[in-house]
Amino acid sequence: MELIRHTIAIESPVWEVYEIVSTLGGLRSWLSRDVQGNPRKDGELSLGFGPERSVTFHVLETKSNKRVSWKLTASTFDRSDAGIGTEVRFNMKEAGSKSTEIELTHTGWSEVDEYFRVCGYQWQKSLQSLKKVCETGLGEPLTPSMLVSKKATGWFPVT
Repeated sequence: MELIRHTIAIESPVWEVYEIVSTLGGLRSWLSRDVQGNPRKDGELSLGFGPERSVTFHVLETKSNKRVSWKLTASTFDRSDAGIGTEVRFNMKEAGSKSTEIELTHTGWSEVDEYFRVCGYQWQKSLQSLKKVCETGLGEPLTPSMLVSKKATGWFPVT
């Protein structure tokens, strides 16, 4: 099985990073403006990325200041079947009193293909947005207008 892995250092305390990764308002500040659902264990999250572009995750785990885990259950993206059943984990640990190291893994991929690569790239961009919102208060969540303007630059494959 293939996996996507990114690690980033954030100059914010772990409790703050956890709050931003594990709440609807927090997710809206860095990942997508269109987040609906229940971010707690056994909840379901729907993330919208413009017209007819969304993913749904089952929340597997929320361990305070340590970990958030999701399982992809539905997607409307092209080749969306490739990601169904994959799992996303945000592992957090203190790296000093006011710093956090976060490791994102997206596991369970059957192959490395264009969709896998696009997801890896998008997670990298999203983690940069998470870092920005934690450190400056201003993230860059993906919005429908960004989806249109970023298509040609690799955010999503042009269909």
